[in-house]
Amino acid sequence: MRFVPIVSIILSCLALTAQTIKGKVVRVADGDTITILDEARVQHKVRLNRIDAPEKSQAFGEVSRKHLASMMAGNVVKVEWAKKDKYGSITKEMKKGDENGYFC
Repeated sequence: MRFVPIVSIILSCLALTAQTIKGKVVRVADGDTITILDEARVQHKVRLNRIDAPEKSQAFGEVSRKHLASMMAGNVVKVEWAKKDKYGSITKEMKKGDENGYFC
């Protein structure tokens, strides 16, 4: 039982470092990377976690990009994230729309 307070503190700290971006998907680079334009007109590159899509130059790369674009391009998304990857991209698992119609 003494671990419960420690876990609560850790989760609280993680929640404080999380950031939320809300914006429109304005670019689909490949099958696992999108660009979001937020309300302040700042672009954010988001790489989708747990997807190993081919690069555009690889076999089926353009097919993969077009498929993701058909699902995401022009949609308003809301992304909650805590850190960027080694390439400077936000990484996030994306889910279908929430109760407000946002992809998350």
